[in-house]
Amino acid sequence: MNRDCQQVRDLLDSFLSDELSVETNHAVLRHLESCDECRSEVDRRRETRRLLSVALKDDGGVDVSELRARISSAIDTDRTMTWRRVTRYWPIAAMLVLTVSAAFWWTRRVDAAAYVDSADNHVYCTGTLPPDVKYDAERVREILPGPFAGLVDAIPHKIGDAELVDAHLCPYNGRDYVHAVYRDHGHLVSLFTEPSTHGSLPSAADAGPLPQTDLSVKWKTLKGFEVDSVATRQHHLFVVSDQASTIPAGTRDEILRTATQFVRTLEKQ
Repeated sequence: MNRDCQQVRDLLDSFLSDELSVETNHAVLRHLESCDECRSEVDRRRETRRLLSVALKDDGGVDVSELRARISSAIDTDRTMTWRRVTRYWPIAAMLVLTVSAAFWWTRRVDAAAYVDSADNHVYCTGTLPPDVKYDAERVREILPGPFAGLVDAIPHKIGDAELVDAHLCPYNGRDYVHAVYRDHGHLVSLFTEPSTHGSLPSAADAGPLPQTDLSVKWKTLKGFEVDSVATRQHHLFVVSDQASTIPAGTRDEILRTATQFVRTLEKQ
């Protein structure tokens, strides 16, 4: 499977759920026109959805009331049953749990454009920064009001050869990024933080655990950039750098770790 096929297959569930932007949807359709294997994969997933929909009733919901009533009735009619007889109901209960879990997994939203948007915004936003931009603490305090004002105090201002040069609010394509920019040997590196309101992150390669946390770093390469990400309960965080000067893993991890620690304090408030 080549890279184009892998990227399209990462988007297929959102494609079938009509969750993609118009531009991304058209890109998937163009690929499917010329790729028999991906068309077959679409057909397979569509048929699986149809069968699951039938199993969970046509509206896609999980109607467990009848099954719950039958279990309750059976238990209520014989309260003196032994433990051995009670265990007869465990297969039914287990099937109920599996059905509900499967329905939740299948219907959960996926933020299919998460990696693409972070890479695109890195290009769009950093391209407007002057090459000699310097960090201005007073300016940053003015443009980072509210709960995210403390982010720049939580993340390192200099780590390795990377130096923080700017931070601001950065709306892009329906997203509300908090964008911190580092300069590393003339190359700009972005840290994006956003609420995870668009859905969960799509599948990506595992880059290993994020030190001093219970999270894993995921990564993708696209459009000449490496995008590293972590997901907390309510936020997504991305570090974007061009592949020609990918920052050391230790630098990336420290930026993500400190930013993650900060957003988790917000999530407790």
